[in-house]
Amino acid sequence: MKWHSSRGMNRIPLVIVRSVDKIAAYAVDEIIGNQEVVIKTLGTYLGAMNHLSGAKILGSGRVALILDASYLVSH
Repeated sequence: MKWHSSRGMNRIPLVIVRSVDKIAAYAVDEIIGNQEVVIKTLGTYLGAMNHLSGAKILGSGRVALILDASYLVSH
């Protein structure tokens, strides 16, 4: 994990996710940006993976797995 220093303080980037009655913060390596994507469902390719919503093929050709934020907050 990368640590960013600002005036002698270490900072860890966080993604904050909120559901109806819960809130959670997840430490991440880096926040790249925000974009709207079309998610391809995984179907039965990986079996029961409740924490994943699907996948997206990036412009580079790499596959990015999309986490199901509401599932992660509730478990």
